[in-house]
Amino acid sequence: MLTHNAFSRPDLAGFAHGYHGPLISLGVALLLAVAARMFRTPALGAASAGAGVVAGWFALGSTSFSWLHRLPADILPRLPADRLWVLGVWGLAGGMVIARLNPSRALWPLIAGLAVVAAWWLAGAPVSRGELLAVWPLAAGATAAIVLMAYLVAAPAIEPIRIVAAAVTLAVAFHQVDAPRLWIQLALVPAAAALPLRLIPVSGWLVMLPLALDLGALDVVAVSALGRLPRGGFRAMDAAALTPFLTLGLLPWLATRLSGTGRAARVLAAITAFCLSMATLWVWLRVRTG
Repeated sequence: MLTHNAFSRPDLAGFAHGYHGPLISLGVALLLAVAARMFRTPALGAASAGAGVVAGWFALGSTSFSWLHRLPADILPRLPADRLWVLGVWGLAGGMVIARLNPSRALWPLIAGLAVVAAWWLAGAPVSRGELLAVWPLAAGATAAIVLMAYLVAAPAIEPIRIVAAAVTLAVAFHQVDAPRLWIQLALVPAAAALPLRLIPVSGWLVMLPLALDLGALDVVAVSALGRLPRGGFRAMDAAALTPFLTLGLLPWLATRLSGTGRAARVLAAITAFCLSMATLWVWLRVRTG
């Protein structure tokens, strides 16, 4: 007699629904990367990751953030978290402009300008002087986070594995501090979008700037929604938001130390940096809880 085995049929539909954001991001980025390879269109391939993030965050933002609108205004003042995909569009457009101009000396001023506009939007797009004075600490912190993320992604070389390592670090850190699953999905979207970049021999600011801006902006949104740093405190979500910066900061040093392993050096460096970041967060959580 045949008996039903609960493990014989994995709930693929449930998995797809639970992680539909990263899966949509991966699908869009993979489709564009394959199309770029088939039609020999490097610009399409370079924009594939940014487009994947826009698609993934748009899918998540349609209904997932409805709970944010019920938060008090002093906790989350007009933060457009359900429209993070707009920042993805802004980063993609900015990467295209910078790639088109191909600047040398003006590169970082342009990146800083993109970060300032993104931070202004994250702070609620204030227009009056009073509103600007009320949100300038949040806007300044957001600008610094985005610029630092772009710097760490680009130094000393622009590699897709940096975004994957940073995004996975953020996702696991969210899990470690018991953040809602939605935040884990949001963090996994840039990682999923960066995976198909291995199919196309293209790299540069058009590839990495949208992802760096997206990841930095997500850090700011997470800290503003669930952390205490904007209000002078420090809690688990604030510590989790710092882990991608630690991973990216460790990567060049570890890659140099592991250069003897050949082509596997970058992957091993990323794994080691991830493990060190998670261990640091784990130790901090244990010390904090006594």
